[in-house]
Amino acid sequence: FFDPSGNRNEVFAGGYLTFPDFPTITWTSDQLGKAIFYIGRELNDRFTSVVT
Repeated sequence: FFDPSGNRNEVFAGGYLTFPDFPTITWTSDQLGKAIFYIGRELNDRFTSVVT
């Protein structure tokens, strides 16, 4: 998300456990929005173009 001053913030909470037998997830470029923005499932172009 972006704060009011325009800075991009990345937040991760909750976590998850992975084990050696956990299946590998491979994201393709057509799934990029879903991979980065799991909830909205849509890529905000500003996320990859704004440098803070």
